[in-house]
Amino acid sequence: MSDVYDLFEFKAPVSRGALLRTLVGLAEAPGTGTALAGKFLSDIGVDAFRAAEVDAPLPAEHPILRAARALPRAEAQSPAPAVPQAGPSEDRADFPFETAAAFTAAYRAGRATPSQVAEAVIAATQASDQATPPLRALLAQHADEVRQQAAASTARWQAGTPLGPLDGVPVAV
Repeated sequence: MSDVYDLFEFKAPVSRGALLRTLVGLAEAPGTGTALAGKFLSDIGVDAFRAAEVDAPLPAEHPILRAARALPRAEAQSPAPAVPQAGPSEDRADFPFETAAAFTAAYRAGRATPSQVAEAVIAATQASDQATPPLRALLAQHADEVRQQAAASTARWQAGTPLGPLDGVPVAV
């Protein structure tokens, strides 16, 4: 494979309005959709990309990890620098959601635990899914796993050994 990046112009239709609606209809229809998708992918070079041969496989290890292994052992195992504390966000009545810093501060002060927050999130998700129409904000939520992870995070916070500033902060992926 060459080290030179070869740019090439590809053929892609410029479409809008009625033509775009027609193309979308054809692309979504059984039969014509497969043929049209194949044509579009070929026109923009995806077929050539798929057929391209590579000289070597991608590295199985990220270069940063490789560099860390090369450090002297004491330097490689030194604790990570402390993460600076984020300040509280400004109060906004029109955005009543907590920040990650607010969760961290509550956990640190003992005003809340990740288990309490997890139960509140599970309950809110279930309530929103029972509404008419259901919100379905999360495609999947495994309540037992959430509770298990929250319990482990609660234990770490109580022991003073959180994994980091986001330990126990609810995050939807």
